Amino acid sequence: MSASASVLTSKHVVVIGGGLAGLAASYDLVRGGHRVTLLEAALDFGGLASSFRLEGHPVGRFYHFICLSDSHLLQLIHELGLDHLLHWQNTLTAFYHKRRMYSFGTAPDLLRFSAVPWLQRLRLGLHILHSRYRSQWRWLDQIPAKPWLIENIGEEAYNVIWHPLLRIKFGDYYDRISAAWIWHRIWRVARSRRSLFERETLGSLEHRTATLVDALVAWLRAQPDQHAAQLRLVFRRKHPDPARAIPRPHRQPRPATVGSVSDWRNYRAGPKTGRAVDARRRSGSHTGGVIHWMPGRRAEWKSSFLHFRFASLDDAGIERSVTW
Repeated sequence: MSASASVLTSKHVVVIGGGLAGLAASYDLVRGGHRVTLLEAALDFGGLASSFRLEGHPVGRFYHFICLSDSHLLQLIHELGLDHLLHWQNTLTAFYHKRRMYSFGTAPDLLRFSAVPWLQRLRLGLHILHSRYRSQWRWLDQIPAKPWLIENIGEEAYNVIWHPLLRIKFGDYYDRISAAWIWHRIWRVARSRRSLFERETLGSLEHRTATLVDALVAWLRAQPDQHAAQLRLVFRRKHPDPARAIPRPHRQPRPATVGSVSDWRNYRAGPKTGRAVDARRRSGSHTGGVIHWMPGRRAEWKSSFLHFRFASLDDAGIERSVTW
């Protein structure tokens, strides 16, 4: 922490949302010397990285994996002492189209993918290669993914590969997804290949995301200063277990607020008051992020990336990307 950050020490920051972004933000803020109150409206912490119990074992609510390029997440796993629970596996990827299963994990597989014309297979491969090494991506956040993909890989390749995936994931909003989101999906997985001719190497923690979420929650609750980190489950409806329910805190002014956002549709809306964080995804996979509010300032949410740097806490040197 720089010398100029001393004026920010012991700021009281409210983090809205106890998903992985909110937990990681709270973790970094507490380590940076700030007091944190973390608010979560669900029945437990984790958000899209949450789990449920099946016969006593945690089962992730959603499918997640870790890429070799997820440097910030891997650093977080290391800091929490979870390295021994992280395992890597070469993938066996297939693509199902018109009642036929195509192997879809290597360059030769792509060349044999007869569901799209030969020339568009080449264009698709070149597009993946170009995306892997792209460094200038911010302008992609200003254009929709669909025309960008069609321009680069061809309409038939888009209709066979990307269109069904986008429709399944985003429904009626599929044509409003930014090209930056698609680019980063390609970039992240492509950089999980140790060479262009190998399959992706993807990782996962034992017990999946529950291992990371539980470790972050335990770390925050274990802080010796009971005021350093306060974790509250604030329910909108009656909690089935009254012993765990925590009443809503009385409304009172806060010097700073961080809101973790898990729904991509909130990107353009943002809060009506506050100041948006500079959100850039370098090592994030899901469409989530954080917003930093300061009283009396208008928020403008412009990016769909999960790399966050607290705009009003720059001098504290707090910066992290999280992924799931």
